[in-house]
Amino acid sequence: MTAAVLDRARLAAAFDRGAGRPPAPTDDGRPLEPLDILQRLDRRTVRTPALEVVNREVVRALNTPDDRLIIVMPPQEGKSTTATRAGTLYALRQNPTRRIVVASYAHNVARRFGRLVRNDITSHQGRDGTWDCGLRIAADQRAANEWELTTGGGVYAVGVGGALTSRPADVLIIDDPLKGRKDADSQTIRDDVWDWWESTASTRLS
Repeated sequence: MTAAVLDRARLAAAFDRGAGRPPAPTDDGRPLEPLDILQRLDRRTVRTPALEVVNREVVRALNTPDDRLIIVMPPQEGKSTTATRAGTLYALRQNPTRRIVVASYAHNVARRFGRLVRNDITSHQGRDGTWDCGLRIAADQRAANEWELTTGGGVYAVGVGGALTSRPADVLIIDDPLKGRKDADSQTIRDDVWDWWESTASTRLS
């Protein structure tokens, strides 16, 4: 299936405004990348050659203004965990004012991604020996499908076809816009997804 990551933020300008901060380094002095983050979330994470490629390209896309990335891999390779889950955390750690929209073929699937990243943040605050991810969720905006950081960034989760009115996005992640082979074979469903992208999703990129 396909995941697309798009970003129009210019990091240097955000840092100049004091909006962001450089991500915390790894043990060897490098900034934490998505796979580094995953290993801190789950020590069982295996860095396969395929995921190293995904990791590298996600980092490149999120550091290149107006870039687009399409990932096509077999199921159960870890692309969603690396690109959507860890990629969202990576993007927010780079610039915690980033507004990120996560979309998938159904609202409940997108909401699951939103909940997962939110819970990653709330359970990794440096307490009881846990890793401190460096992000904090705002007390008054914590819903699974819509949450904000104390710094102003955050995540809004929506199903493909859903409304995005008044939802500007610095980063847009579309993880599995089609449910499966049946939807992929349907010209009508493919047209509906493309119409949503052209008329709604792409217009929200700021």
